[in-house]
Amino acid sequence: MNAALELRAEMPNTPLIIKPNAGVPQLNGAKVTYSGTPAAMARAAKLLTEIPGLIFGGCCGSTLQHVAAVAGALS
Repeated sequence: MNAALELRAEMPNTPLIIKPNAGVPQLNGAKVTYSGTPAAMARAAKLLTEIPGLIFGGCCGSTLQHVAAVAGALS
C-alpha cells in the first residue's frame, strides 16, 4: 500500500496499475505455492480503492478464488 501511495504522489495524473502476487512464493520441491489467501487479497484491494485512478489486478499465484474474493469485496 505504501508503494502505491508513493507512486500516486509522484504521478498524480497517471493511471496506476497494481498487480500483487498472491502472497510470498514458497518452493516446495518442484512446486511453487503462495501464502496469500483470497481474503487477504480482497482486503488489500479494498484498501487500495482509496487511491484514485488505480487499476487492481493479480499476478503470480492468483487463482479464480482470489479474483472472486476481490470482486466480492469491491462490489
